[in-house]
Amino acid sequence: MENFCFNIPIGDPCQSPDREGYTGLLWLGLSFTMVIYGIISIRRGDRRYGIGLLIGTFLYVAQLMVAVAMGIAWS
Repeated sequence: MENFCFNIPIGDPCQSPDREGYTGLLWLGLSFTMVIYGIISIRRGDRRYGIGLLIGTFLYVAQLMVAVAMGIAWS
């Protein structure tokens, strides 16, 4: 695949940022947001939805660990 450089006057248009650094922060942010929203949902009285979010967050993190162990993520 070819890299295209555009004449954009902001920064260096031909250098791409390090995507791996952003990926970890995005996954961590998404997990944190899911846990917080799950706790808020449980406290609001919507227990099934909140517990589903917490279980989903746990499975999301477990999937990430399996992917890293198998070399699929961050390879």
